[in-house]
Amino acid sequence: MTDNNGLVLVRFPNNGLTSLDVGAEHEDYSGKKMLWDLQSGDTLPASYTLKLGAEVKIGGVVVDDGENPILGAEVSLYRFWTALTALRTKKVNNHLSPRRSRQPMTKVAG
Repeated sequence: MTDNNGLVLVRFPNNGLTSLDVGAEHEDYSGKKMLWDLQSGDTLPASYTLKLGAEVKIGGVVVDDGENPILGAEVSLYRFWTALTALRTKKVNNHLSPRRSRQPMTKVAG
C-alpha cells in the first residue's frame, strides 16, 4: 500500500527473475499494470512511476446466438501496446518503458 506521498518500496529476489508484473489500482482511478520481460531483453528501472488516470467506462450487452441476454457472464478487457507505439505518441520515456506493457480496464460497466 502506498504512503501519504504515493510511494511504495517493492523488494523482490533478483536471483532467477524472468519477468516482473507490477500493478496499482484505486477505487477512484483506472488501474494500471506494467510488465517487464527480462528474458526478452527488458531491464528493470531503479524507479518507476505508475500514473493512474480517470477510469474508462464501457457498457454493453452479452448475448447468445439468439440475441438473448446472458445472465452472469464475466467480461475482461485488456489493452496491449508496445513501447514503439508509445514512442510514436510521445507519451513514454524510452529508457523507462518496458518493451511490452498492458493496462487492464478493471472497472467494466454494463
